[in-house]
Amino acid sequence: MIRIKIYIIVLLQLFLILSIKGQTINTRNQDLYLIIVSDDYVTSSALATLKTFREQDFTVQVVTGTSIGTTKDDFRNYIRYLMPNYLLLVGKYGDFPIHIVNYIAAEVESYNYYIASSLTGHPAPDIPMGLFFAEDETELSNIVNKTIYSENNLSSYPNEFYGHAGSKEPVYPWPVEFNEEILAEMYDRYFAPNGFDSTMSTAYDSSPNDAMTDVDVINSGIHYMIYHGHGKISRWSFGMGVNGLPWLNNTIYPTILSFSCLTGSFSGEIDGNIADCYAQKIVANEHGAVAFFGAYHLSGRGMNPLMEGVVNGLFNDTVINRLGDAIIYGYNNFINPNTVNNYYPTVTELERTRSAWQFHLFGDPAFKTRENGPTDTINFIRDNDFFNIYPNPANPANGIVSIQTNKNWEKMEFCVYNLQGKELLRTFNQTEIDIRNLPSGLYFVKIEIDDIIKTSKMIIE
Repeated sequence: MIRIKIYIIVLLQLFLILSIKGQTINTRNQDLYLIIVSDDYVTSSALATLKTFREQDFTVQVVTGTSIGTTKDDFRNYIRYLMPNYLLLVGKYGDFPIHIVNYIAAEVESYNYYIASSLTGHPAPDIPMGLFFAEDETELSNIVNKTIYSENNLSSYPNEFYGHAGSKEPVYPWPVEFNEEILAEMYDRYFAPNGFDSTMSTAYDSSPNDAMTDVDVINSGIHYMIYHGHGKISRWSFGMGVNGLPWLNNTIYPTILSFSCLTGSFSGEIDGNIADCYAQKIVANEHGAVAFFGAYHLSGRGMNPLMEGVVNGLFNDTVINRLGDAIIYGYNNFINPNTVNNYYPTVTELERTRSAWQFHLFGDPAFKTRENGPTDTINFIRDNDFFNIYPNPANPANGIVSIQTNKNWEKMEFCVYNLQGKELLRTFNQTEIDIRNLPSGLYFVKIEIDDIIKTSKMIIE
């Protein structure tokens, strides 16, 4: 009996230790918005303004990094024990311990160690995280003011999309000459069906950057901008950062998604060049962007599933209408490889994993992307929908899903995914699907008939 009691006590102690290290809690606290701030900005009036603004929707907890610890594991354990709904780091570059990922001969810096649910292979981050990296109070104030203004005026933002195609210069083994085509397909597949007009740049090979083209388009008023293609420090930081930023006078602050090398490279020395981080500068500028999602180092083909997932998440009604949630959806995207397969038929798991480690959001992860949130019914991505699903997937009646259509079709595909994006069920050319083997819980469903797609939440009781 005494030995049994000892075993129980040891097990309870082990459970407590694991809980403290954040290993037993794996769901987000929907009410908590966690801000980790460096000592420089503890008394910041701009930070106080952001806290008041976010307290309209969340319980905001502000802690100093020095109170958490000094190592990346200190930060990870603290964050994953609390499992906040959103996480924001506020400070200067270098204020927080960083994780190093080795890739070929380069070292990639990543803060995604804090929010990774797995430390081997693909990090599968599950907490939306943003960075407010500012060199002084003025820059921090710019970020906060743009965030609050943009969110309060979201309904008046123009439905304008700008695609910036990078160089056509071949970089083995990637066929980067497809930059324009990929951006066009992103527009056709996601932005156009949601009522967006587009401006597309042409990929330039002869000039070190085409910063003034970007300046003119941003100043004209756009909502979203995507960089795609070959990027260099000379193109981004020394190009737009030095020559372009002073010319920005926009008062509509776009969200910029970059799937090019070196746009989110923080501050420091890269390949012999000392450069400011373009992502940080354009967000901290008085004008520029409200948020920027960019790569620390080399992007590679693994960026394309990430891109398609993030853009899908912006318009997918199964995803919460906050920017960080669209990015989390993109990090774990295995659902929409259509564009990727067209241009990069082989994207390795290593490439996906590296991209998930090195891309970061400079901006507020709780920033609203649209007024409406998720619904419990099928939502349409295309305008010319001609099929439906019964019963309502929010509450399947008997475990049999029926797909009904009034037109002829050649291909029908039905997929079910868990909340982490893992595929659990896939059927082809079946109008009645048995889902009784799936345990109770919340899932995502994708139905594709020919080139028309519907997505939805599905609750199984």
